Amino acid sequence: MTEVFIVDTKQGLESAVNEMFNNLEKIEPILKSSKEVYIKVNGIDFQKHSYTSPEVLKAVIKYLNNIGADVYVMENSTQANMTRIVFAINGFKDVCEETGAKIIFLDEEDTKTFEFKGKPSVAEKSKGYILKTFRLPKTITKIMENRDSITYINLPKLKTHSMAGVTLGIKNQWGFPQHADRGKDHNYNLHSKLVDVYEYIKPDITIIDGATGGTVHGHYPPTAWEDRLVKQFNILIGGRDTLA
Repeated sequence: MTEVFIVDTKQGLESAVNEMFNNLEKIEPILKSSKEVYIKVNGIDFQKHSYTSPEVLKAVIKYLNNIGADVYVMENSTQANMTRIVFAINGFKDVCEETGAKIIFLDEEDTKTFEFKGKPSVAEKSKGYILKTFRLPKTITKIMENRDSITYINLPKLKTHSMAGVTLGIKNQWGFPQHADRGKDHNYNLHSKLVDVYEYIKPDITIIDGATGGTVHGHYPPTAWEDRLVKQFNILIGGRDTLA
């Protein structure tokens, strides 16, 4: 039976993160043979409320450090943002330097080409895909090829999205394809393409950051309406099955 854990963060972030991992550890060990752990944060941008809380990331890394993990934090920011700059502004760089986690800028890596398999080409079907191939960074292909020895943790932000409905575990992986491969079919085909990516790579663990303000009407709430469009959920949601 698939289990989903909801932890109250009002007890303190470190305590909440420890409780989450203690629950997950009962299902199977966190670390695999290499002791390498790759964390995919949501760092699409540095705009307020759009990215994983640096405090949550820090608590997760500290837990992993304490159990002997070799921790990597990775992202491929969107909308022409350079991940290196986003990390410097939103606090991820400072967290990684403080905790010793290694940063991987996925938008700066060599890539390998894969196929979107969910639908035929638009040339074959009117609502098919405009773009049938996409590129994944070498770190992602490394994880895909070494699932028995590498732990991959998905750490999305709890927020809504104008097209996907919500931006959680599955949508967070849309950061893996290269920028130029995301824009095409970012329409009624988006949901199908999210599934395509998920079929190539599935997280070992997904922990949704609802500890701080989560958006309830799109992922870029206007600052003037922040009091109405951002809610304090004070929770972490986690499990081994991202679909659950």
